[in-house]
Amino acid sequence: RSRCISEGIRSVYPGSVTGFYTPEETETFTPPKELGKVEIVAPVDLGSIEEDIPQLDNGEIPTNRFNIAKHALFVPGQSEPYATYLTTEDWQEGFADLVKRIYDSPKLDNQEKMEKHNALRDVNESFMKSWTGTQTAKLLEVISTIRSR
Repeated sequence: RSRCISEGIRSVYPGSVTGFYTPEETETFTPPKELGKVEIVAPVDLGSIEEDIPQLDNGEIPTNRFNIAKHALFVPGQSEPYATYLTTEDWQEGFADLVKRIYDSPKLDNQEKMEKHNALRDVNESFMKSWTGTQTAKLLEVISTIRSR
């Protein structure tokens, strides 16, 4: 009877009894298998691995491997990055900040603002194409909010 009750509770409310067992249930448990001994291995020098090294858009391999994880934000007319970020989310914030500056500029008319925004998008297009749909939608939502103000 108690076994039936505990099975019923597990099937209806599994989170409420996780890790709790009746004494009858523990009697039927099989002892754990012998997994063997743990082998300690020497650490691998990541600098010696030459496979799967990401390449820059121009085909070059970065000389400083610590820069591989950085995401470069480019502005039109400059060959060097305007800024680098460690995460895509930080990069998107930096991009959105530049777009906000463009649309907040009193010196530009609407046509010029759109042209500058498109040029900024175009120079960063190769990185933006690597995103998931969710990442793209998030940035488009932020930009839409900026443009509507």
